[in-house]
Amino acid sequence: MSSEGLYFPADKALIAMGNTSRRWQNHFEMNKVFVPEGVKSVASRGPGRGRLRQLSLETVVQGAIAFALIDCGVDVREAYWAGAQFAYYGQQPNPNQIQPRSAHIRAPGKLFAVGETYLIFANEGTERQKSRLAIVSDADSMFDLKKRDSVPGAVIGAVEGRGAAPRIVLNLSDTCGQIAASLGLSFAAVFLSEVDNG
Repeated sequence: MSSEGLYFPADKALIAMGNTSRRWQNHFEMNKVFVPEGVKSVASRGPGRGRLRQLSLETVVQGAIAFALIDCGVDVREAYWAGAQFAYYGQQPNPNQIQPRSAHIRAPGKLFAVGETYLIFANEGTERQKSRLAIVSDADSMFDLKKRDSVPGAVIGAVEGRGAAPRIVLNLSDTCGQIAASLGLSFAAVFLSEVDNG
């Protein structure tokens, strides 16, 4: 099962997103939701004036991440931008990594095939937005080098920042599991990247 082309009625999508109010709708209507060029995040289904708004699975995932970040004090637009980096963009392996490639490959909207997937965001600090965000697997070799007491303690070092910039750590594996359960989807089929044995 592919997640491409999966749309859900807005009421169900908002519940899966963790939003039962008009919070997402207000953000969307005020152009605060980052949507990559050429992406159709919202669709209307049904005939006439009573057409139902439907949200894509990627929009649900982006919104769930954004709400978690907003609730931690991140600017609304930045939170949706960060959510989009997971939902709409993938990652390729770093050629300098020594772990199996599967720990470093992630398709858009998918979790890493190996380990738990974490999003780390520095809420303050560096000027460049991209250097404030990392999406990583705890199976990455850099965590073996850190030898911290907890996985979240290890992953916060993945984001560069000036001084002691506050960092927010989200377990995206848990977030995607909750979304799959709420929408009645197969977690593995929709959210896990395929293992690359190359």
